[in-house]
Amino acid sequence: MKRYRWKSATGCLATVLIGANAATAQSPNGTPQAPKSLGAPVVPIPVELPKVPGGDLKLVKQPIDEPPPTPQPAAPAAPAPAPAPAPAAPAAPAAGGSSSTVNVSGSDPSGAAAPTAGGGQPTQALNATDLGGLLGKSDQATGVEVQRRNAISSDPRIRGLRNGQYLALGDGVPYFPGRLDLDTPVSKFYPAMVRDVQVFRGPFTTLLGPGFGFINIGTVNAPRSKNGGTEYHGISSLGYQTNGEQYNALQVVSAAGTNWGFRGSYNILQGNDYADGGGNKIPASYLSNNFNVALGYDLSEDVTVDFKGLRTFQSNLEFPGLYFDVDASDTEAYNTRITARNFGPFDVFTTDLWYNVSTTSGSTRGGAKKAFVNQLLRFAFEEPFLPRNPAGVPQLATNGVSNLRGFSFADDSSTRFAERSIGYRFNGQWGNNKDELTLFMGTDLNVFGQHLTENIRFEQLRRPDGSYFGTPIATADNPNPSLLPPGQRNFITQTQEIPKSNSVNPGLFLEGMLPLNDKLKLKGGGRIDYVRTSSNARRITGNVDLFGDPQNPQPVQNRFVLDPIIYSVDPTQNNMNRDFMLYAGFATAEYKISEETTLFAGYGYAERAPNLTELYTSGPFLGVLQTGTSRVIGDPNLSKERMHHIDIGLRYDTDYLKFGISGFYAMIQDYITYDANRVSQLGLSQVTFTNTDLATLAGTELFMQANVTKWFSPFATLSYVQGIDQTHVDNRRGSIQANGSRLDSSRRRDPSTGSAATDTEPLPNIPPMETRLGFRIHGSDPVPKWQIEVVSRIVSGQNAIARSLGEIATPGFSTIDLRGYYQLNENLLLTGGVENLGDRLYREHLDPIAANQLRSLTGEGSIPVLFRPGTNFFFNVQYKY
Repeated sequence: MKRYRWKSATGCLATVLIGANAATAQSPNGTPQAPKSLGAPVVPIPVELPKVPGGDLKLVKQPIDEPPPTPQPAAPAAPAPAPAPAPAAPAAPAAGGSSSTVNVSGSDPSGAAAPTAGGGQPTQALNATDLGGLLGKSDQATGVEVQRRNAISSDPRIRGLRNGQYLALGDGVPYFPGRLDLDTPVSKFYPAMVRDVQVFRGPFTTLLGPGFGFINIGTVNAPRSKNGGTEYHGISSLGYQTNGEQYNALQVVSAAGTNWGFRGSYNILQGNDYADGGGNKIPASYLSNNFNVALGYDLSEDVTVDFKGLRTFQSNLEFPGLYFDVDASDTEAYNTRITARNFGPFDVFTTDLWYNVSTTSGSTRGGAKKAFVNQLLRFAFEEPFLPRNPAGVPQLATNGVSNLRGFSFADDSSTRFAERSIGYRFNGQWGNNKDELTLFMGTDLNVFGQHLTENIRFEQLRRPDGSYFGTPIATADNPNPSLLPPGQRNFITQTQEIPKSNSVNPGLFLEGMLPLNDKLKLKGGGRIDYVRTSSNARRITGNVDLFGDPQNPQPVQNRFVLDPIIYSVDPTQNNMNRDFMLYAGFATAEYKISEETTLFAGYGYAERAPNLTELYTSGPFLGVLQTGTSRVIGDPNLSKERMHHIDIGLRYDTDYLKFGISGFYAMIQDYITYDANRVSQLGLSQVTFTNTDLATLAGTELFMQANVTKWFSPFATLSYVQGIDQTHVDNRRGSIQANGSRLDSSRRRDPSTGSAATDTEPLPNIPPMETRLGFRIHGSDPVPKWQIEVVSRIVSGQNAIARSLGEIATPGFSTIDLRGYYQLNENLLLTGGVENLGDRLYREHLDPIAANQLRSLTGEGSIPVLFRPGTNFFFNVQYKY
């Protein structure tokens, strides 16, 4: 049944009983299903994207000798834009996979066209509703995989690195998720307002902060007038998707003089539940209102001031497979850049100042979420009583006799979280960063704060005669619930959090570029940071025994108030203040073997301090693992991570063939991963952040495009990463604790089966190999008015899984998309297409699978499962004036 109302978000769960779940792809009835054969594959294309007044956005690879990201000074004030030209002629990006940096770049504020990107395809043709979707559908962003949580919320992974290991920035401003599963920085940016995106697939810049990789998003600048007078322009756009009745509308207005400019935009996104390839309705409603503004003023020929603001209101976001939905989220971000040329000893000096804050509330009150969470609770309480087979799987019945006790619950939980970032960056430049020695030197400061609270509240249901469904659960309020009068309700409560915590990070950086000759260019840089973190006291409180089934340390004085320091590698050290000195450096070289062939090589070293979530989390149910329902505990005694990264690549570039291949290998010492204290097949799991001595990431990326004729261009890409925990066995939490307890640890023995842990194990949340194959048919004019693309995304099965953390292998699949555009005239652009031709039923390896596992193992058909959208037609019309 179609839904046109907006569902309220839903929320939180929490008993100490915890159990993992995971699932492979399933048929509509929840049983495992092998992938369908789709025949010959095809893929998305590199593309040009019409944007706001000022030009078209394009996705192109950035050679390493091109300017670094946002800390770069703004271009000199340029005249205002005329309506953007038609999409550029199809041409491949500089071979994807040939450099450690991916650049998604658009035109400058003058309206001049940026370097043509593969396909010359407008952004709308990719049908991306957030920036993560744009990166995930572009064949130019090789090495970037995306975990899709909602149509407007996605979480990119860079060569297996998760958010926190890489930094996400908007116009050079750091963005941090307030909650790892319900909040992602890239969801704040609507693709039509993005000028360019740089993705550093390794520690190959020191200008943006301490990190192992970077996604730096640049929004569209304020324009300047071209004709010497005042100009006014606008864009109106409307799009629709059939699967989920999804609408998006955009309105942009701009005004510009010769030394000033204004650009403002508003867009709205809304959608209902979509249907997967099996006809199941997936709860995924959303509503988002986004405001974006840019103001620019040239104080003189050498001094420019630019101000940008962003405001995003999101509500009624449903997250299938996670414990909570989002009721309301409010993000506001402001940044000012002052660019001074010929300033003292500097050729260019930039000052960046920023402030951003986000607050979000969620709950479990939505109907679909309530059905999922109630069943999750039911089996969390059932599981300790169920016998297990040798593989550790709970047995619901023995010889046809049920082993279930018949628990039943009604949940009414809530969560609230917030984050804030304040800071500055001063960056001085000597040289033109093109054909002469260029140096960048500066300092930055970021002050980050975070707080999250979960209030878990659910009721054990009773029959009309007053008897409970299942064994009565004693609480501190009702130690003998069997004696309660039939009309009196027995609520089970628990409060868990990330306490109010802060991080202060000042840093110094130096970076340079040296073209030795026409063939060889060198880049390098270094950085030093000091990070101090602090937090309020950590506590988990509730009216049930907090030491129930996953752990039972003895002796315990108060079983209703828990300090999670007992799960630390050193429970005797409970100091919430930590200090870290971080060092980073890199060197890269690019050598032109011939006019067509270029060799790239680089080495980078970087250190990263544990973030506030990893240090101070106190038990909230975060969807950080494939199960989607893990109770997560931080460790304030974590060590910093240290990465050594080697990258090498080759690209070949002619008018007829563009090809690139790269390989990388990274060693991360004291890699921050997870230690499972309890793994569940049906309920809730409990994991603790922990260091492992050594982890490795290795892989390759490839890109190829051939311009066979003036109208036909086939292409292909490949991305692959392998992540291995090389020191999986350790006794950090398997040893005897100060209170005499011995904590269960998946790094000592499997919590489900009791078997000894393996010496090595694949890292969790590593995406499988992905290939894209496709072709474009387009007009033969220098600037074609139309293009059609057929593309197949082929995802391999993922069997390299972290079994000790409850991760489950997933089968491979492939999908076929068809998309295109037609530039009717210089003002009117039409785009459209169809996704998932053949209505393929599939799920991604990174999808949370709690609901799928519950339905598969229990046969509970009322639990909404999570598969990806089936066939979806989309259309968009854009008019510029």
